Amino acid sequence: MAIHITAHFGIIHAMLVHFPIASLSLAFLIDFVGILFGPRPDRFFDRAGFWVLTLALLSLVGALITGKVAAALVTQTPAVKSLISRHELDAYATTGLTALAWVTQALTKFSTRRAAIDDAWTWAGTGRGRLTFWTGLLVTGAVVMMLFTAAHGGDLVHRYKV
Repeated sequence: MAIHITAHFGIIHAMLVHFPIASLSLAFLIDFVGILFGPRPDRFFDRAGFWVLTLALLSLVGALITGKVAAALVTQTPAVKSLISRHELDAYATTGLTALAWVTQALTKFSTRRAAIDDAWTWAGTGRGRLTFWTGLLVTGAVVMMLFTAAHGGDLVHRYKV
């Protein structure tokens, strides 16, 4: 007996997009609070922000892949094609900014003075993984682009019934 599964990538994409929205919003919140309160001896904000940003990046890639497949399976009128193009462009910008924020945080080294004071978490034991103003700024940009992406995706679903 064979089991036939039909994958509706539009539905899968709609389910997956909630993960990057939640994790990127949480990364923004953690970075904001981390910048306000500065480094802690256990580097909680650096550690938490880094791993939540990692989850955001991985879930963004999953949402991009399923969204690209779903877009290829949709019959596109000129209005829908234009909106899908904007939605995709915003999604690429969101993913790019998130990846840049992740790389920036992964490569930023803790000062040797701070590392000597608190022998705490660093990314893969390299002394790297510090939350910086630039990481926070890149995550903020990614969140803004995510809002545009979500708005265009919402238009596709609710206005154009795609």
